[in-house]
Amino acid sequence: MRSLALILSTVVGAAQGREYWCLASRDGVTKGEYFGTYRDYDMYKVSHKKSCVSGKLVGEAEKKDGLWIMEFDAHHSYESALSSVKNAKIPILFNDDRLKNILARGGLDLPDKTNLDACGGEVGASIIPVPVSKIRKYPTEHYEVASKNPALSLLLKNANTSRKAEPLITKAIESVSIESLESTITKLQEYHTRNSYSTEIHQATDTIEKLYKSYGFTTSIFDFNVDMPGNVIAVKEGTLHPEKALVLGAHYDSRSTDSSSKTQRAPGADDNASGTSALLEIAKVIHEQDITLEYTLVLCAFAGEEQGLLGSRAVAADWNKEGREILAMFNADMLGYQIPTEPITLGFKDKYISHSLTESVRSVIKEYLPLLPTDYSASCCSDYLPFHEEGYLAVGFFENAVAASSYPHYHKSTDLLEYINTDQLKVEVQALFASALTYAVPVGSGNGKK
Repeated sequence: MRSLALILSTVVGAAQGREYWCLASRDGVTKGEYFGTYRDYDMYKVSHKKSCVSGKLVGEAEKKDGLWIMEFDAHHSYESALSSVKNAKIPILFNDDRLKNILARGGLDLPDKTNLDACGGEVGASIIPVPVSKIRKYPTEHYEVASKNPALSLLLKNANTSRKAEPLITKAIESVSIESLESTITKLQEYHTRNSYSTEIHQATDTIEKLYKSYGFTTSIFDFNVDMPGNVIAVKEGTLHPEKALVLGAHYDSRSTDSSSKTQRAPGADDNASGTSALLEIAKVIHEQDITLEYTLVLCAFAGEEQGLLGSRAVAADWNKEGREILAMFNADMLGYQIPTEPITLGFKDKYISHSLTESVRSVIKEYLPLLPTDYSASCCSDYLPFHEEGYLAVGFFENAVAASSYPHYHKSTDLLEYINTDQLKVEVQALFASALTYAVPVGSGNGKK
């Protein structure tokens, strides 16, 4: 029988408008607002304690919780992180020694206060910001099944229609220019900083938008935070299926050792002028070769990534709310650093992505760039995560296949073009470009309409 105290606390809590965080098991039934599926739990906000049917109530929700979920593979990493969070006096709502995870408050300052990296710099760790508002819960069991996921079925069909390299796509990727990529990165690293809280990043926003306009794309600015610049959205509308879109994304903001500093030098050449230059180069070649596509191509330059995926999370949630048909999101975050003594290898993120679509992408790349090895990277996370949260198919492109960023100038004022292998950058941009064209279907190609 339920205790009188529990009954009274539930009634009083509901009467006062309280809400609670609930970590629920995968197969459980919990009534509440959904805040994401993580490695060990689904997360909900509930208005009644009894609504947390199959999970753990871990604390009362606040208006500005600023929650982070931290997942670890090794016990020593978990213990070290737990100590860091405690020493920083950040409130811990829940931690599990057996599963090696932590749920803590901390807001945008948590990574800086704890020295835990939220962008893939921690080996065997995922430091994930929890969404600030509820997201749509989709049937996760359908996500990777083509017969139950229309977007996946369509994309796999587009990739499989032609089993050999399309001359139109081959010609396009061969036009990717190292000189052009270097020029874009040089422009972006010349800004003292592109930190999202700085004034100089607004100049970078204007530069990126002007370049997309010059390449014939329709542009707009998606504002999401009064203290930051907006996302630059560039669109090339499809000729046959304009309502269905393939999204390519890359964040253009940068940081140094302090993620919120307005004044620290933060050139961000590899992180992430490399990804930004990739998308601009794709737009440039499409324009120069007058390539038309059956499906709409949307290129996004995100701000606020370094503070917790703020820009991409805002736009993914907005597009989902509007009911936009996003076929998939391909993200490019850091493409230029080659590990010394290791061959150039294109990495793919292995968490919070579509494994089915990633494997299809790897097959496409093998067709067009047979000498480029590909493999998985266990680092987490970047701007593909919010799209995955919203139920969209996501693929994360990364510069190598290591478990975390091995770039020695990562989040430092020395992240400059001189440390980027531009031969690697070119071939990885070609891989992204071949993938984008394959799934967006150029008009006149073998798998497109004549």
